[in-house]
Amino acid sequence: LVTDRGQGNGLHAGLWSVDKATGFRSQITDSGSFNGGHSAPDSVVVDVGGNIFMGDVEGPTWLGGAGTYCYEYGDCGALFFVNRATKALTVLTDFGNPAQGPRGEDGGYSLVLDNDGTFLMVDTYYSLNNVDTGAVFRVDPTGVPAGARSVLTTQLTHFSTIALGADGSILLGDC
Repeated sequence: LVTDRGQGNGLHAGLWSVDKATGFRSQITDSGSFNGGHSAPDSVVVDVGGNIFMGDVEGPTWLGGAGTYCYEYGDCGALFFVNRATKALTVLTDFGNPAQGPRGEDGGYSLVLDNDGTFLMVDTYYSLNNVDTGAVFRVDPTGVPAGARSVLTTQLTHFSTIALGADGSILLGDC
């Protein structure tokens, strides 16, 4: 699976499957069309059941009330469930929705599924006291509320990748 941020002019962002034998790719979802042309998928995870989850640093376009927009560009990032059959995206957490936890700036740069069924997501531009500090979020898609998230750690400016060690330790890669 490969994420593609798209480049405008009708080249919407999306998620693609690449055939290992031929190198040809087929589109799984056009997240740009789904989200009004505004999408920047950067990470993807497949669980043991074959379910696909995608981190998108710009989607969805949050239409909540005043004060819910992100600090710099308006959209805060999201974690989507991707339905391979219908190509539909379901928002599991919207980093611009304060009802789900601390607001992000660009949640979704890097994504990993933790052993407990929650997701760990990097937000390189998370802002703490109006300073870009970066953060690792834990997202619980079955939590209360659904998509509940919390900040695990901050001051990770420009850390762009996350992985889970065999022993369950959280590994961060510096950009």
